[in-house]
Amino acid sequence: MTEFRETGDHAEGPVEPPRTITREIARSHYRSALTANGELIHQYWRIGRHILGHRLSDSRYDEVLARLTAEIRAEYPRARGYSRANLHRMTTFAAAWPEFVPQSMELIPWGHVVVLLDMLDDRATREFYAMKAAHEGWARSTLTMMIRSGLHLRPDHPLYDTGRTVPLEDRDCVRDMLTDPYVRELFDGGERRGRDLEARIVDAVVTFLQDLRVGFAFAARRRRLSARGEEFFADLLFYHLTLHRYVVVDLRTDGFAPEHTDRLDLCVAAVDDQVRDRMRDEPTLGVLLVASRDQIMVEYRLGAMISPLSVGPHTLPADLQAALPTPAELAGAIAPALRDDSREDDILERTITEGPAGP
Repeated sequence: MTEFRETGDHAEGPVEPPRTITREIARSHYRSALTANGELIHQYWRIGRHILGHRLSDSRYDEVLARLTAEIRAEYPRARGYSRANLHRMTTFAAAWPEFVPQSMELIPWGHVVVLLDMLDDRATREFYAMKAAHEGWARSTLTMMIRSGLHLRPDHPLYDTGRTVPLEDRDCVRDMLTDPYVRELFDGGERRGRDLEARIVDAVVTFLQDLRVGFAFAARRRRLSARGEEFFADLLFYHLTLHRYVVVDLRTDGFAPEHTDRLDLCVAAVDDQVRDRMRDEPTLGVLLVASRDQIMVEYRLGAMISPLSVGPHTLPADLQAALPTPAELAGAIAPALRDDSREDDILERTITEGPAGP
């Protein structure tokens, strides 16, 4: 373990991290952005190649792009980059490189690729500017200026002479990737979609339980708790006014695992110890809610003085059964929130093959 010691008699102040550490953090972000950007460029090329592969007539091509844009927006309402104009650029991109995506194109943002497609016709010249932009870190405005100045025509800048290489963290084009909304869609899309799914399920649970009008009062979302020296959060905490007990909900969106019940037991015990008024409240009730594309599972855990008791819907005491939704009712309430708008599907194929055939 690294030990940091103060030397000298100077006054204490904020300790700044070494420059090497901050640069390494920056490089990690830039490498991740490059990876996401490369996947985006390949995705656009695959879409363009797919459309080109159907050899559509001009009139059919325009119709397909319009319908494809509408279908993508319907299936992926938050996705960006699939306008009719951008789909057309994807087909132009695939037509320019029908066999494969040049490595130089993976290293520059899509906006740079569009500049190359719009301003240049020659494949070798496009690749020259792509490599120069990637290695020297040109911003899009610099790329445009260099093309207009005819850099590739100068005798001291022959084709494929990439010149100097700028460090990754100093390249303007890589910085552009970090703020590019299309790259961000891939860069943090999985994590964001996971948060979106969890938020939809939480909203569905809160709405459903409060609409039951059988005594559920919302107490907290992400309630901070601690036990065994560990700090954690209860996803949802309710107080049941009729049963006079707290109900803690632990939500899992990654499928069931045995340790999830241990985690719920920990939440129940922590609420009993830190929140419950033992003179007024009955033992805390826990609800394990596993909600994913493959399954919805609901399990009740009834707090006791020694350890929680796992109970099924038919083994709950009668007063609890009358005041709580069944697992099936709770599962039915959250099912609509599980509609997955991030799945891979055949939108392209359906859009192109449906409708009137072209001449």
